[in-house]
Amino acid sequence: MQIGINNPDELEADKFNLELEHRLAAIPEFGNRVLRIIVKKKTQPEVVVTAFFDRRLKR
Repeated sequence: MQIGINNPDELEADKFNLELEHRLAAIPEFGNRVLRIIVKKKTQPEVVVTAFFDRRLKR
C-alpha cells in the first residue's frame, strides 16, 4: 500500500470533497489489480481514509 500512497500510477480528485484525493496503483503481486487509496491530503501526515481493490479498473 505504501507504493500506492507514495508513487501512484494515477491521481484523481474526489467529486464531492476537495480535501480528498484518490490514488490508483496497479499491484503486480495481485494480478495487476488496481488499488484505490483515498487520502485526506490537507493533513500532516496524510490520513488514509480507505483503500480497496477497484473492480471497475484493470491494467
